[in-house]
Amino acid sequence: MIDFSRFAFEQTRDSKPKVAVTEERARITWVDYARGVGIFLVVLGHVLRGLRSSEIIGGGSAFRFVDSWIYAFHMPLFFLLSGLFAGRRVGRSGGTFLREIFGSIAYPYLVWSALQTLMQFALSRYTSNRVNLSELAGILVYPVMQFWFLYVLLLIYLGYYVLRRIGLGPLGTFGVFAAFWATQGWVGLGGWWPINLSRIHGIYFAMGALVTRYGWTGRVGQAPSATLALFSALGYGAVAAAVARPPGDSLDSVSGLTIALCGITASVALAVLLSRMRGVDFVRVMGVYSLEIFVAHTIVSAGLRIALVKGFSIHNTAAHVAIGTIGGIALPELLSRLCRRYHAEFLFRLPARTEPPENSRSAIDSTSQQADR
Repeated sequence: MIDFSRFAFEQTRDSKPKVAVTEERARITWVDYARGVGIFLVVLGHVLRGLRSSEIIGGGSAFRFVDSWIYAFHMPLFFLLSGLFAGRRVGRSGGTFLREIFGSIAYPYLVWSALQTLMQFALSRYTSNRVNLSELAGILVYPVMQFWFLYVLLLIYLGYYVLRRIGLGPLGTFGVFAAFWATQGWVGLGGWWPINLSRIHGIYFAMGALVTRYGWTGRVGQAPSATLALFSALGYGAVAAAVARPPGDSLDSVSGLTIALCGITASVALAVLLSRMRGVDFVRVMGVYSLEIFVAHTIVSAGLRIALVKGFSIHNTAAHVAIGTIGGIALPELLSRLCRRYHAEFLFRLPARTEPPENSRSAIDSTSQQADR
């Protein structure tokens, strides 16, 4: 069973689907598929932007539409998934909570921010992206590249934990995050942009915790397939309609939130549908390895793009998109499997302490579950 006491990327390490024999098991299945949908969009979006920055594809209306559609909701989706079972950590002591957060979020952030910066510096003469090694000194304050997600998730997790520990329930905590989100148009927070991103995305995290509080995760997993298909089509269609606007015509914060929720709803509905289908388990496996894919995919995709252009003189857009996306997903997964086989999992997460006895673990889980009520 997947341990949702960790954040959205963390999961069990088997590659075979589990039979949904209980309500909680059914929840686990669709959340894995939702992570799979989300991580596919993350990789595809970065591949397309890499091709654009390398001038392999143009920045015309088709690119702008696809790029805007993906970025309208794919990261809010991950923040909401992260918050689904955040309440289980509320019962942890401060020290235990900080150790878990460091090992599951801060550690991979530090390791892969450094690795990717160094590799981009080494390959900078082959790309249009110039990287300065001085950026390494600032990653504790300013996250680099796609790793802003882990940095901001850490800040949100800390804020959520503090609010819950001082006595607020999931609804009250959501209210605080919603109020914080609402101030973005008229209360400035200075030049430290990670806190501004926390204000924008924290509402999705708190919303995920609220979804769990009222038992909606199980109801989603039991919804009729026809209803799910309708919600998926309408949600994705609403996002498409919203982003099909003239260049420079940006959405306000309320519209952006609304469109993000449409995309999240559509993705969750699609995930539940996929969990009921045969032959699409690869989507669930993508979700199972979403952390590894997230932290390593840009290195892989950039390397493949350079190899195709410099080594084989291939400039075909379809070939680049297909190879970059498939390679950006499959190779990090392969790397993770090799790391587990040769006891090198420290590349992705801090080695855990010795697990407590089963009876002790049960007591901890029981206490944590009480916090969600």
